[in-house]
Amino acid sequence: MDKKLTYTPETEALLSEVKAKGFNVWAMLGLFKRRSKLREPIPDEVIQAVCLEYLERHDEINQSFPYFLVVLERKSKEYFGRQSEAEGQRYKKEPTAFKDILKELIK
Repeated sequence: MDKKLTYTPETEALLSEVKAKGFNVWAMLGLFKRRSKLREPIPDEVIQAVCLEYLERHDEINQSFPYFLVVLERKSKEYFGRQSEAEGQRYKKEPTAFKDILKELIK
C-alpha cells in the first residue's frame, strides 16, 4: 500500500510550474528515489531548491532529465550534510559526554 506524498503548497506550486515547462518532474523524483534507495520522502526544501534552479536555467538546459538528477543529488547531499552537522552539534552540547558513558560502563 503506497502512501500518497504530500508537499507544502509552495512545493506543489513549483512542481506544477516545472511540469508546465514540459518536464515530467514526478517521473524524475520517482527514479531518483529508487536509485538513491531513500526510505523517506525527499524533503520539501530540497525539491524547492532544485525546482527553482531548474526554472532559472530552463533555457540553458539541453537534457532536463540528467540535469535534474545531478542537481537533485547535489542538493540532497547538501541538505543531509547540514542535517548531520546540526545533529552532531546537538550531541556536543548534551551534558553527558561519551567519555562519561565509557567510565560508567567500565566500573
